[in-house]
Amino acid sequence: MKKATPNKLNEPAAPVIPAPPGPSCPAPASPKPDPRSLNRAPEPFISKHELARRLHIAPRTVERWQRRGILPFIKCGRFVFYNWSAVLAHIEGSSRICKQEEPLLRIPIIGTAGDGPTKEKP
Repeated sequence: MKKATPNKLNEPAAPVIPAPPGPSCPAPASPKPDPRSLNRAPEPFISKHELARRLHIAPRTVERWQRRGILPFIKCGRFVFYNWSAVLAHIEGSSRICKQEEPLLRIPIIGTAGDGPTKEKP
């Protein structure tokens, strides 16, 4: 059995490199991020059926609006996906508010001249 020399026992396994000194002054203050965005994960893309459910329309209407350019979409191969926040922004930006017509005033008809029973003269 070999005897270990004192030099090999006292040497560290790997050389120790001292950490670089940190900055002497504090970093400039950055603006605080919006606390609502900290907890918000990126919204996943949704399918045609999910978009139809959220807009309360038929899936066929989603296809028609997509073809007309009313809805922004991403096509990956044969699959089509929608970003919900982009769809809402696009719809709000391109929507029109239609003025509703006032209902017509309807007057009940009680009777017209000559509607009563007629008496025949003999």
